[in-house]
Amino acid sequence: MNLRQKINLIFTKSELKKLILLFVGILFMGLFEVIGVTTIVPFIAVVVSPELVYENIYLSQVYNFFNFQSVNRFIVFLGMLLISTLLISNAFQAFMTWCITYFTNRQGSRLSVRLLESYLM
Repeated sequence: MNLRQKINLIFTKSELKKLILLFVGILFMGLFEVIGVTTIVPFIAVVVSPELVYENIYLSQVYNFFNFQSVNRFIVFLGMLLISTLLISNAFQAFMTWCITYFTNRQGSRLSVRLLESYLM
């Protein structure tokens, strides 16, 4: 019996779809985590050396696009962006943790019932 057949024995088609969605969610969770961590570096770089806003092409494009009046306001903007990104990342991570826990508990319960039914027959 190969792995695919074993998976088909354990999961129904709807559960397989949920499992695939769970895997996709886990991939997005990793992506959000990476984005959250990478937003820290530009913020700290600008706080340490504010003239970097004018020297870095990406920071200067954002600075000019939003038409900031001072570097301090831009630093506040980057700080708010950092906090927002981390909050969204953590909220998505909490949601995915709940989804994983819910799915595994339901699977454990369903498998227990199936095993008990097979023992009683």
